[in-house]
Amino acid sequence: MKTTLNYGAIKDSVTKKTAMEVLRENTNNTLFEFQNVLNEDNVLKMQHILYKNIQSSKSFKKERLAERFLKQNLKLISNTKWNTIMESNKVARVKLFGSINEAKSEGGYVMSSPENKVLFESIHVLIESETNILFSDFEKEADAYEYVVGHLTRELNEEKTNSLEESDSPKLNKFWGFLTKNAISNFESRYSHLNEDEKKVFKILVAEGDIKISYIKETKEKALGLIDEKMKDSSREDKVKLETFKNKLNKKVDLNVLVSDDYIFECTQLLTVLNNI
Repeated sequence: MKTTLNYGAIKDSVTKKTAMEVLRENTNNTLFEFQNVLNEDNVLKMQHILYKNIQSSKSFKKERLAERFLKQNLKLISNTKWNTIMESNKVARVKLFGSINEAKSEGGYVMSSPENKVLFESIHVLIESETNILFSDFEKEADAYEYVVGHLTRELNEEKTNSLEESDSPKLNKFWGFLTKNAISNFESRYSHLNEDEKKVFKILVAEGDIKISYIKETKEKALGLIDEKMKDSSREDKVKLETFKNKLNKKVDLNVLVSDDYIFECTQLLTVLNNI
């Protein structure tokens, strides 16, 4: 058995190691380090949201809605190269657990918990099939796809846990109102497990064309408005920092940079920082 570069396994192993630290030393250093690693690496953060969405999703009554949900989430990482994903995961694993031998001495290999093993392996396969141009094991991909869709349509005890995205035939005279209202309620229902920052990033990353551009421009405008407001009552040192933020946001960038994942993460993280100042 060897250690893995599956993000889900790394996440589960962080939980396991943190529990051991709390019991043995009453610390949770690994958990803090894991949060730092996520904040520093956008590829890891995208995987974190993707795994979290699929694992924590409410059940869908209709398979095609689960498939739509899965497609939307895979889109989150479709523009990232497979080798880049593997390199980010490797760096994170080494930072958090050391080499393979060091990981063994810390209480076992890096691996998923038994209850998540097949789901996380299936998600890993689907990510590879989406981002690796050399991927050719289509039978393995089909099995992974079937398993994940099965997870998303699993039967749960409480009927209210099912996803609200079930209405497909609105009355024609109320079509646009239906779309707006249903899109908002569906998003809040499907992604209620995400925190506000994760929701914000996810919305922008999976948006289409002009919608994505509008999201980014709106985020920049909010950040600039916050800067102007905070500069009125800030100290000289804080004003220097805020002015640096402002210059960065006002810097002209071409369209490809504007809609890039890195720029989106940078803008949303800056807005979060400003809200907390």
